[in-house]
Amino acid sequence: MAQTECATDMDESEDASYLVHKQLQDVVKAQREVLMRFNESSHTQAQSDSETSVKQEMYDLLFEELEREKNHHLETQSHLQAERLRREFAEGEVDILKAQMERERKRYEECLERMKAEAQSESAHKSEIESQFSMIAYEKQQKENLVHLNQTKIQDLKKRISKQKQNHRKQIDEVNIRIQQEAYINKMLTGKDRKSKQK
Repeated sequence: MAQTECATDMDESEDASYLVHKQLQDVVKAQREVLMRFNESSHTQAQSDSETSVKQEMYDLLFEELEREKNHHLETQSHLQAERLRREFAEGEVDILKAQMERERKRYEECLERMKAEAQSESAHKSEIESQFSMIAYEKQQKENLVHLNQTKIQDLKKRISKQKQNHRKQIDEVNIRIQQEAYINKMLTGKDRKSKQK
């Protein structure tokens, strides 16, 4: 918005400069016409035997017209100076806006670089956390596998121990039966020996 206003002021300044230049040309042209009329009048009066000098009224009119032209010329110069000042002020505003835009551009680039660095740092931190999580998950899985393996071994041992107990009980039962059988046989043999001796 400010740049558009500055551009408009510069265009107006150029139009004003052209107008001032045109007015100066008109002033010069008017002065030439006044001088030509003055010369013609002087020449005519010089040739006239009845008139030896310029009429005071004609002189006053020409003098007043010259004064008006001078004043108009001064006003035109003053207007031109004002337009120059306006143009210089507009150019100064443009320079200020350019410097401000340059500062904003640098600040934006610095902010963007800082955000990129933070994003990269966060991405690296996230990758590190994911790596640590994967390592922990792997170790957990390994421990679970080891626990499962140990549980399988324990179950196998329990089965083997149970089977061994059953075999021991069977062996003990068999030994007890054998002992009982041997005792019964011994008893029977001992009884026969007594009967033989009694006869």
